[in-house]
Order: sequence, then C-alpha cells, then structure tokens
Amino acid sequence: MEVVRAAVRYGLRRGTEVRVPMLRALRLSVADITDDYRLWFRERMYGEVEEELNREWRNRWRASTKGRTTFSFVPDAAGGRRLVSTEMPYAVVRLVTGHGMLRAKMFEMGLATDPYCACGDPETAEHIIMECDLYNDLRCIMWRRVGFPFCLAGDVFPLLLENASAYVAFRKFAQAAFERRMTSVVGR
Repeated sequence: MEVVRAAVRYGLRRGTEVRVPMLRALRLSVADITDDYRLWFRERMYGEVEEELNREWRNRWRASTKGRTTFSFVPDAAGGRRLVSTEMPYAVVRLVTGHGMLRAKMFEMGLATDPYCACGDPETAEHIIMECDLYNDLRCIMWRRVGFPFCLAGDVFPLLLENASAYVAFRKFAQAAFERRMTSVVGR
C-alpha cells in the first residue's frame, strides 16, 4: 500500500494522470487545472487517496488470515503509524509477530521437534506475555510499570505499543524474558 501511496503522490506532483484500479475507479489528473487551483486540488487529492488507501488497507488487514499475532497488537492497519517506536529490538519483534525462536512457530515450520515451552504449554507469544509461569516475576514488574488501568483493559496488546511508558515496560519484559529463555534453552 505504501508503494501505491508513493506512486499516486508522485503522479499528482508531476501533473500526470494516475489510475489506481484497487481504489474504486479513482482517476486523478491535475493537468487540466489552472495554476491557481493546482496546489489546492493536489492537497485535496492527497487526502482522498489517503482515505481510500486506508480503507482498502483496513479491509485487507481484517480479512487476512496471516499475521494474526501482529493483528492482536495492531488491530487497525493504519494504527501502525501510531506506534510509540518503529525501531524495536529483536525480542519485541518476536513477540509482536509471533515469529522467531518461538517453539510453536518453529514446530509449525518443521524446525523444532515439539511446540512446547519449558513449562509444558505451547510456546507462543501470547503464552510468554500472559501465561507462562517461568516469566511471572518479569510479568509482574511489567504490569506494575504499565499501571493498573492498562491491566484491566480488554485488549491490552495494542496499549503496549501505543503508550510510551507501557512500551518501555513491554520492551524490558521482552528482552529479559528472551534472555532468560536463551539460558534455559541451552540446557534442553
């Protein structure tokens, strides 16, 4: 979608006609507009293109079966732009995507002999963040730093990426949890 957005903006800046098949027959051209209105028209078209792209992006994101772990953190496709940090350490990326050295995902891909965490439950991102007894102490520290109101929220995952103090606590939890995990996996 970002490629389409960039192409449309480029076409509008150059004054060429832009056809975007995925966006309800949207055909844009600033070539026939006088200089007095060209800038105004272009800015208005930027806004319309932005709305259409976000609508299409949301529809695809909701309908997709892929990236459901990430979906639990970023349920609104455009919400990715509201994230506190776009530079995330590897441990955070593993939990937000559900990929990486998580045994359930590795088992699914045929790279591990079983999907189980050292505690005996399937090792998924949700398991590490919310359930695993091996990380209870780290989780308690994270929830204390995040704050009680966040703990009561129904969808706590999006809050972990959209609130600065919650993100810092989550990042520290993720890094400490994977550091601990790596030391326990060596013995496995």
